[in-house]
Amino acid sequence: MPPPSTSAAAIANGEIAPRGPNLSKGHIAIDDIQSPILQAGLEIWNRTRGKRPFPSRHDMSPRVLGALLRHTALLKVIEDGRDFEFRVIGDGIVMAQGHSHQGMRVSEIGGINSPLGDEVLRIYRGIVRTQAPAAYRGPILRPVDHGTLHRESLLLPLGPAGGGVEYILAVIVYSAHPDMPVH
Repeated sequence: MPPPSTSAAAIANGEIAPRGPNLSKGHIAIDDIQSPILQAGLEIWNRTRGKRPFPSRHDMSPRVLGALLRHTALLKVIEDGRDFEFRVIGDGIVMAQGHSHQGMRVSEIGGINSPLGDEVLRIYRGIVRTQAPAAYRGPILRPVDHGTLHRESLLLPLGPAGGGVEYILAVIVYSAHPDMPVH
């Protein structure tokens, strides 16, 4: 069987992402997601979108997300991806990071945790451009105490049928140790 395609059209047809080693710094294939929470988020996203490239923001309601809410962040795409605003941040993310970015734009967080801002902008712009999900794994610096956490994250595009990406739903889990499963 040939490997699945990595195009947005292939992802929309259910061929969900490439297999293999890291594709860029921290980027992992969707099939390499280890966290059951992220796997559940991807399953909900796929089920909710049906045959569309991605579901709408309204399709991914709190009722649909249920127990995943504490591990999610909802970002609004600003000016076609020039920036992104953190609209909702789950308490699991706030507890792990030690603070909340709710109401802030990614361009504003450089002062809190540089060089995070530029890297996050690049990653989120990639989601808008490809209109496809992406997954990442690796260490991050906890800004409040400079401790290291290990995270696995899944970024899911949301938008209207036939339109572009208007929101990104991030599902993120954290662990204190790299060899500890991220739940």
